Amino acid sequence: LSEAETSKIELLNSALEQVGDIDDLNHNRSDHPNDISAHDGNPSKQTKQMLKLRATLPSATITLINDFQGMDLALFKLTTTHCVFGGEVDFPVLSDSESPLFGCNVNTSVLAEYFDSTTFKWENFLVKPWEVTLNCSRSEQSRFPSDRLLTTFDIESHQCHVSFSEHFLVSVGAASRMWSVYSGATRQATELVASTTKDDSNKQRLSRSMAAHAARSLITTLPYALENHSGLNASYSIGEEHLQLPSNSTRFFQFDLFPESGSGGMRNYGQDVKKPRAVTVFVGDTEICIADIDREVGNRHAYFILEYATYIFTYVVKRGNSTVLHLSSQVEMYNLSSLPFRIAIFKDDTSQDLGHLSPIKKEKRKNEIREGNEPLSSHAIFGFPAPLISGFAVDSIENIQIQLIPVTNDNSELFGTLIVPPLQQLINMTGPGKDTVFEVSCSNWKETPFPSLVANVRTNVSFTGDSHPFIQLLIEPRAIMVNKLPIKTLVRTPMPHTYRTEGPQHQVDDESNEIVHSLNHNESVEIFTPGPSIALSMKLATSPISGTTTGWTDGVWKIIPLGKTEKLSSQGLRCLFPFEPTSQKSNQAPFENIGGIEIFILEEEDASPDFADKQNSLEGRKENFNENSTRTLVFTACNVAVDHSGCVLFKEEFESRIGDDKGKKDQPLFSSPVPVTLFPLSAFPSPRSRRRISLLPRSSRMIRVILQPVEGGTKRQSKPFSVSD
Repeated sequence: LSEAETSKIELLNSALEQVGDIDDLNHNRSDHPNDISAHDGNPSKQTKQMLKLRATLPSATITLINDFQGMDLALFKLTTTHCVFGGEVDFPVLSDSESPLFGCNVNTSVLAEYFDSTTFKWENFLVKPWEVTLNCSRSEQSRFPSDRLLTTFDIESHQCHVSFSEHFLVSVGAASRMWSVYSGATRQATELVASTTKDDSNKQRLSRSMAAHAARSLITTLPYALENHSGLNASYSIGEEHLQLPSNSTRFFQFDLFPESGSGGMRNYGQDVKKPRAVTVFVGDTEICIADIDREVGNRHAYFILEYATYIFTYVVKRGNSTVLHLSSQVEMYNLSSLPFRIAIFKDDTSQDLGHLSPIKKEKRKNEIREGNEPLSSHAIFGFPAPLISGFAVDSIENIQIQLIPVTNDNSELFGTLIVPPLQQLINMTGPGKDTVFEVSCSNWKETPFPSLVANVRTNVSFTGDSHPFIQLLIEPRAIMVNKLPIKTLVRTPMPHTYRTEGPQHQVDDESNEIVHSLNHNESVEIFTPGPSIALSMKLATSPISGTTTGWTDGVWKIIPLGKTEKLSSQGLRCLFPFEPTSQKSNQAPFENIGGIEIFILEEEDASPDFADKQNSLEGRKENFNENSTRTLVFTACNVAVDHSGCVLFKEEFESRIGDDKGKKDQPLFSSPVPVTLFPLSAFPSPRSRRRISLLPRSSRMIRVILQPVEGGTKRQSKPFSVSD
């Protein structure tokens, strides 16, 4: 017999046995006046109801879509094929105490795909169809005589081959975070109604209304957008709708759902799209057709020639939650710094104000949706008006003169001029895969001719499919300094024009008139200081909870070069936070020789775990630097210790290593003398957990662990060891 026939016979036998039990029960109670057998002398032949279900499903698909906050992004698609289901349930009629008996089996093949938002295609999550068979039943036990029913589940699974990329994890993680924000907003709205409304009849209706309003307030954008940076008025059409797109404006929109049988529409993505999402843009008499805006993401710029040798470029990028189609001239400017700028262009001895160029980092944090045609007079990206630079594309000697006006907190009137060389000369200067950096000095010409603020403008030249150049001008600081210490740190400088990238700006010391920045972990300061270098001093802002307090870095100032070709050595610039003990015994070393906490200022490219033991050289390092990005400096410690017990300190032992270090050729050399540590290293509270953090010296230095009992007892210390051990 087959498995199905065997199961069917077993179920039939079980049902017959239960009928026999009911016959015995009726026979024993035949003397009861209300018993069934008292009326006809025979027990009921139908003692149970049986429900049987058979189903065959050729194919079924479930698609999970993230449409939080105005998005329209597919995440995951699950398809079942050749699904066969069979089952039956026996319901007892005469007794309510008996549980129903059932048995079912399912056999199917499962296919799964995830949506890659970078290629706008479905990718296989399951490489091969996953075949699964499920059998479950609830019946009487056949092996042992017992009144207890037996419930069994049997799952038979073939091998499951899974493949996915990091884009799938990023999409799922973003959807999870959006769900947390959405659920939190709706929960707060519901709790607010519950606490303020006493009428129970309206409470449910108000809760739904407030939750819906909270959900709508989270919609910050729409799936698609058009931005016009060309300096020319345009219009566009989506299907039969024709809308205006003035110069320096943006328009968010979404496509209609794909029509299908029945009511409503179908959301299709990737290879399932039957009708491409087409957009047509009209600039004067020129018609620009984008056959499928999703397929254009990440492609090269495309250009179109208008009348009077005017060029218009189009490109599509994924920005935030939206797919944005940019309409631009041949030259576009970005502000990658934290300092706003006003931009003007000189044409025929006259200056034309182009608007306010705000920091692009702050633009990314904006959450309000732009309604209709919002002007872009204050934006992080804009193109120079195409009519003003029409001669730049065809004339071999015409340049572009741009005026940069930084908007500072003190409202000082500073002006700088950037002269972009003729097109062919700029192409020769840039070269393939290499940017050209111009230093723009801004000063108040009425007060002093000397520069007061210096910004870098990076020039990037890319080419369309037929080698037509497109120019991007990127405003950047001269350097960025990032705090890589896990402790809040103060950065002090006597020199002007240093600004925090995010958060509150600097404070000015009233006594010394020096600028002080407070930086948490991974926060940064942007440097626009003029001159060949900048002087800095640092101090740990967080007070230690154990160990010894520290002061400002040793020496007066640390000098960092700021020239375009200047770099720190691979070993970096060594700094020391000197210990400042509250008391000092007479037999101890002088105050300046009691040691401290060692950190280093490094180029970002050199920040590796073994940087402190590298040779102090600049040779062979040029290929490691990314010349097409802003110069970034970091200050960090060689090693960090995290204390989970709350009773551990560290102490550096220089004396035990001095004798061993003599004569070693590979031992790094430093200009400053090596002090003798008499005090334990500081332990700081962790900003993220109930832990203690200690900054340790280089891996080759000898240290001890000092164990401090929480409740009295004697301190104990380990033998000297190094982190490298």
